[in-house]
Amino acid sequence: MSSIEIGVGAFDCMGVLPPHDHPHVYLNMGEQSDILCPYCSTQYRLNPALRWNETVPIDCWAARE
Repeated sequence: MSSIEIGVGAFDCMGVLPPHDHPHVYLNMGEQSDILCPYCSTQYRLNPALRWNETVPIDCWAARE
């Protein structure tokens, strides 16, 4: 299972890059600090120190503005 720190609480997970991606899944953490994607089991953790378009590792996001 992989883990990604993200700067927003609502975003789309698509798994890996095409052609190995999965359907885009809208995830919303709400009041939680982390969430697990039901398709790929990637764990996303909210990191308030990151900007809305930043992730660790870098470029692992599809945020909704």
